[in-house]
Amino acid sequence: MNQVGSMQRQTVVVAGADNASIMNALSRAAAAGLVTPILVGNGAEIRRCCKDNFNSDWKIIDSSSGSIAETAVKQVRSIPGALLMKGRISTAGLMKAVLDRKNGIRGGGLLSHIAVVESPGYDKLLFITDGAINIHPDELTLERITCNAIEFVRAMGIPYPRTALITLVEEVNSKILSTVIASNITEKLSDREIIEGPVSIDIALSQAAAKEKNVNSKISGQTDIMVMPNAISCNVVVKALRLVGGGRIGGVIVGAKTPILMVSRSDDSNSKFRSIVLGLIYQNRQRNTNSCGT
Repeated sequence: MNQVGSMQRQTVVVAGADNASIMNALSRAAAAGLVTPILVGNGAEIRRCCKDNFNSDWKIIDSSSGSIAETAVKQVRSIPGALLMKGRISTAGLMKAVLDRKNGIRGGGLLSHIAVVESPGYDKLLFITDGAINIHPDELTLERITCNAIEFVRAMGIPYPRTALITLVEEVNSKILSTVIASNITEKLSDREIIEGPVSIDIALSQAAAKEKNVNSKISGQTDIMVMPNAISCNVVVKALRLVGGGRIGGVIVGAKTPILMVSRSDDSNSKFRSIVLGLIYQNRQRNTNSCGT
């Protein structure tokens, strides 16, 4: 939060804004001078469900359920610096509008989701990817997901993040494809990044586990980024950390022309507020950070 204190207020366009927790998060961000919301969806429903947090100065754009995503993306395209936020709308529906080749906001690279977790059981932030966009990434896709995460974390103020490519075991096994992929990506990037893989999750997060298993790791217990082998494993880990691990969550999609603020629809207003802050920091600082591998 300290990093956004001097930044200019930005527009946040919410696709499907009839959600009380989103409105609470927007109200906090607006009161802090961070954002000006534009709310897309059923205007009557937005006013009804969010009356405790609604500000009459905020713009509402009435839209039928079938055109909410397209309307929100159109708004983002028309306002310099605007961010997009997922509300009560499916990820698939939002991404269809984002990726539309004519009217979307796709960027020049791969889109991927990064969850940021502050856990009481770990003494630093964890950046975990990709639990939402790339379901079963091949090697090239996972390499791009890795680089997206490294660049995002650099924008958060960590110039040399420690990255773990998580798999079932910490040794290459030809019968476990994820270990082979992790090893190949590590070999490509290890001369310029602090990266290890394949790494099991206990080794990545615990020096005691590495010692017990007699694994020589330079990042064990100090990992910043966990790149999961697929979206299923990533989604499970993040939700488990939140629901039973007491973790505080935020989430951003990177790779589009603007950050897309996204957490689960079931997440609370604190998670959504953190996502807003993360997106603002990334938008403000991404152009001044080194690319992955440099």
